[in-house]
Amino acid sequence: MADQSPYFPPQTKIVGATGGAKVLLHVTGRSGAGKTHLGHQLLHDPDLGPDRILFLMAEDGSATYGEGAHVVQVETFFEAQARIKELIDAARSGKVLPPVLFIDSITGLADGQQQMRRREPLTEWSDKRNAYVENKQAQFGELGTSFIDTVIDARNKLPMDVMMMSTTWTPKATPKNPNPLPEYAVEGNMIPKHITRLSTCTLFLQPEANEYAWPLVKQLLDSGTLRQPHRFIDELPDPDKATDETKVMIVSRFFYTQDTGEVLTKGHRNLKMKERAHLPDVLRKIKGAAAPKGE
Repeated sequence: MADQSPYFPPQTKIVGATGGAKVLLHVTGRSGAGKTHLGHQLLHDPDLGPDRILFLMAEDGSATYGEGAHVVQVETFFEAQARIKELIDAARSGKVLPPVLFIDSITGLADGQQQMRRREPLTEWSDKRNAYVENKQAQFGELGTSFIDTVIDARNKLPMDVMMMSTTWTPKATPKNPNPLPEYAVEGNMIPKHITRLSTCTLFLQPEANEYAWPLVKQLLDSGTLRQPHRFIDELPDPDKATDETKVMIVSRFFYTQDTGEVLTKGHRNLKMKERAHLPDVLRKIKGAAAPKGE
């Protein structure tokens, strides 16, 4: 009797058995929202630490990451591609790579790419001017395609989880557009068009600042639950001088995981629509991993 078991090509891998679940996670948010601080969270997580993360750094976040961070400075998508290719070649030769690559940031690499082309413009011959002139259309096309090539190599060929940061900005409100939506801080449309599509998951990072009455803050402080990885807490008052009317400013940061009309996001089945902005926990949720012992 013929074998009735289904046929799988010999190259087939089984997720969880012969191959792990690979993640390319894109985090976007305005300047100052706390994206670089997410690298600090990874660096100090019990499951990770300095020897398990490589930072490709277009924007110098070394003071934020913390002591022991392994950083490689890159200025353009071409340089990022070269470093990613080195990692791919190293893995194929049998070297063990750190499990996480943190790219900080896509918008920073776009800035560097455009700066390079201001120094070394792409040109074309103009019969009208009888001279070589700068080809802006080719340069914007190169900006988009070099981004795409960088992300595809990182997503499909690199045996590491990739954390990719991007910055948004919000245009000034006008009478015709009183509530403008955030946009990616990249000239042209090629990168914004593809940036979410190429990711496994895209999250929008949003800080929320609120003042809380001292009795509630003191209750959380006494219970040991006030300080959380996703919170920034203003200076606490002197307990002997604080009153019930004393306020404490707390900034809490959250990931929005579904498209809410602000920026295009891309959720994951293991995430809620709003998650505390603690990147190690979110990464564990996506991959179905358990939290570190003691948490």
